Amino acid sequence: MFKKLKSRIKEVGRNIVYEGINQYYINTQHHTPVNNSSTLPNKIIQFEKTYDANEGIYHWKENFIGLEYDNCSMELEAAKVWSAWVKLIKPKIVVETGTYVGYSTSIIAAAIEEIGYEGIIYTIDPWNIPHLWEDTNLARFINFINLPSDKALHQIKDLNIDLLVCDSLHSYQNTMWEIANYEPLLEEGGYIFMHDTVLFDGVGAVVETLIKSRRFEVITADTARKCGVTIARKILSGEKLPIDEEKNKWPENLHNDYLRDFLRKDGG
Repeated sequence: MFKKLKSRIKEVGRNIVYEGINQYYINTQHHTPVNNSSTLPNKIIQFEKTYDANEGIYHWKENFIGLEYDNCSMELEAAKVWSAWVKLIKPKIVVETGTYVGYSTSIIAAAIEEIGYEGIIYTIDPWNIPHLWEDTNLARFINFINLPSDKALHQIKDLNIDLLVCDSLHSYQNTMWEIANYEPLLEEGGYIFMHDTVLFDGVGAVVETLIKSRRFEVITADTARKCGVTIARKILSGEKLPIDEEKNKWPENLHNDYLRDFLRKDGG
């Protein structure tokens, strides 16, 4: 029975991913963005135009951190899938860890605005730099919390989260702490978006925990920079997810294809 359920979960996940990707390609074939220009501010449109699909980075000369490129913001293709997914699930409360320049934050806010839904995004980061949504129509959807995720927990502890986005420090210790402590606030039927799940072993090991708990439908896809994105749907509430103290000792920059190895051996 579990094998049949697992097969059905994968089928549902694939169908939703394909719907998001199909929407992206239909719009690009007609030379119009997924988000119309009245929703996506010109500043973000110009940012997206610097994207190099072969490298998966943005050659953004006017970035806020003084580099000639941006290889931290999520890849454009993945961002458009997230945008389509937000339009499907219509979250009222979004919590994001790891704001950076706010590209993914802006994409989620733009999707919420486009469908005319009154959602709010709480985005959390200790690094206070200028953000792409500032001085745009998207700012009204976004509440920036300038704290590390552990210090910010008390500000969101009473929220009923529909969408949790985890993309801050990529160590197992940090990511697993965020999932273990923020996931109980996630509604049943709510979603978790994660980036860099294939590239960083620590983040991949957190996805492994979600899969092994059998409380989530989980699907992972590769991206242009081979970072990987994972989307998980919470199907059941349960005990707090366990933290592996040995993995807590892992350094952040482990790149040994941990998640793919796990999926190949255990079949997801």
